[in-house]
Amino acid sequence: MADDTKLTRSGPRESIVAELRELAEGWPHMGRPDLGEAAASGAEAVAEGAAYADVGHTRYSVTKASDEIPPQR
Repeated sequence: MADDTKLTRSGPRESIVAELRELAEGWPHMGRPDLGEAAASGAEAVAEGAAYADVGHTRYSVTKASDEIPPQR
């Protein structure tokens, strides 16, 4: 894999934030505290409105349509 090639995971903001928070807990247990910190920072950034977060070789991207769907009441 070339250095500029990233795997992409995408989905609704809530799902991306949840996945990144889960990774933030798991990576340190697998001996990668650096990736745990990157995932925690990414979760915070995406929760605050960022369109994506890069963690290791993966870009976690919010699908645009997921932010445009109004909440159901």
